[in-house]
Amino acid sequence: MNEVLKIARPEEASPGDQPPLLLTQEQAWEFVGLSRSGWYALRATGELPKPISIPGTGQRWRRRDLAQWVDGLKPSRKRRHQST
Repeated sequence: MNEVLKIARPEEASPGDQPPLLLTQEQAWEFVGLSRSGWYALRATGELPKPISIPGTGQRWRRRDLAQWVDGLKPSRKRRHQST
């Protein structure tokens, strides 16, 4: 169990360790490239992957769940203005 908590708390990991598998909320929104307000907006609508609860630590997001969510997003279809 200590290994899971060590991975979940990157500040306690030694250099050279793998990146954390479980991310705090702030780490999660930074990982997917969202602002804090953007994260909360998507979370309120249920569009983000669900977090897991770790007793004594709180909620964490699985890095792989977030990566899969990002991979499943559709590309933006912004129109370019053509000058004539």
